Amino acid sequence: MFNPNYWNLYYGTNPKKRKKHEENKEFHSPQYLLSQLQPVVDYGLQESNDSGLCQGMMEVAIVAYLMGRGYDCETAQDIIKFWEKNEVFKFE
Repeated sequence: MFNPNYWNLYYGTNPKKRKKHEENKEFHSPQYLLSQLQPVVDYGLQESNDSGLCQGMMEVAIVAYLMGRGYDCETAQDIIKFWEKNEVFKFE
């Protein structure tokens, strides 16, 4: 259940932090997150059909991690494909 005081607990009463949150509010919405992750889910489903569920789930996790580090979805997928091609890691 959503706690209405969550933002006060997280950001406190610091006006600078609160202002920054207000400027980036759309990045916290469920719709935004789902729109960013839908291509990752689609990619994982395709990989799980082609290579198995374990590999598909692992690749989704890696893509999501790389996206969290600042890469866009397409670049993150390309990095994984490069790693697979060059056998940097193999999925078991």
